[in-house]
Amino acid sequence: MTAVELPAGTVVELRPGKWQLRPGSVGDVIHHVRVVKVHESLTTGWMWVYAHDVTCAWPEADCAVPWCLEFLASEVALRAAVDGGR
Repeated sequence: MTAVELPAGTVVELRPGKWQLRPGSVGDVIHHVRVVKVHESLTTGWMWVYAHDVTCAWPEADCAVPWCLEFLASEVALRAAVDGGR
């Protein structure tokens, strides 16, 4: 699969099993995030995502860091976000 490109600010819903805090640590809750940057990982089928939780007031308020969250997301889930699906 080729790299997924998501514009900064894209809101993505990640369901359980579609994201990981680190390789092998699969998330078990739904996350709604606003993407800052997506880049490749060494884990096939997954990409690193820098994002803000949708409840974060960034960019309107001063966030302490350029992103609040860093995690791996399934390429399939990210492609669905690009295509407007889930």
